[in-house]
Amino acid sequence: SYRSSNTYHNSTHAADVLQASACFCRSRCMENFLDPTDFLALLIASICHDIDHPGRTNAFLCSVSHELAIMYNDSAVLESHHSAVTFKVTCQSAEQKNVN
Repeated sequence: SYRSSNTYHNSTHAADVLQASACFCRSRCMENFLDPTDFLALLIASICHDIDHPGRTNAFLCSVSHELAIMYNDSAVLESHHSAVTFKVTCQSAEQKNVN
């Protein structure tokens, strides 16, 4: 989920990055480098790269001892959080749809 209160790292930004990534990967210079699985992984990463972004930098979160900085031990805080939320959403979706 994206935070609508975040003026930049929101669902519009995710859609923009998704579209740019898809166009780049469909270009002639890239057409021989990605198999369909890699292409799908890149599209998922494009959509989720800033999921649930709090609107602050890693440095800020660490300096104020934000709960995310504490959870991820001041190391790649936002990157770890985006990844964790992506896996959580993916797993919830699979359970809701009874996908194994």
